[in-house]
Amino acid sequence: MAAVHFDGLYQAGHFAASWGLLVPVVKRQIPLGAWVQVHHACQPAGAGTARAIKAITVFGNAAIVTEAIAEGPAKSRSFEEVFSYTNGQWGYSPNDMGIYHHGSAAADIAAAKAAGVCATGKSF
Repeated sequence: MAAVHFDGLYQAGHFAASWGLLVPVVKRQIPLGAWVQVHHACQPAGAGTARAIKAITVFGNAAIVTEAIAEGPAKSRSFEEVFSYTNGQWGYSPNDMGIYHHGSAAADIAAAKAAGVCATGKSF
């Protein structure tokens, strides 16, 4: 499943490989170098923690994957990621591509931090 593969690469810090699992339109909008630099510097809270897929809702060529991140023995939080089916495969579609278009890695990282991505573990 694309979500498990993407999360495995991302959680392991293989950001260049995770970029390869973005949908083609996103890859055209977010350069590989920008993706890697932002995610290397700004990993979400909860990176490296166990995730579990709780639900998948498919409609047409899109799917919303609801995942839970364990935050302790009796507590977890959930978030959603969007995947799209294009050219015969599923790919990840980040929620906020605007953070990658500030002209420099430092500015993109600052935008990600300002959007609360780094501190909250919110999906990109």
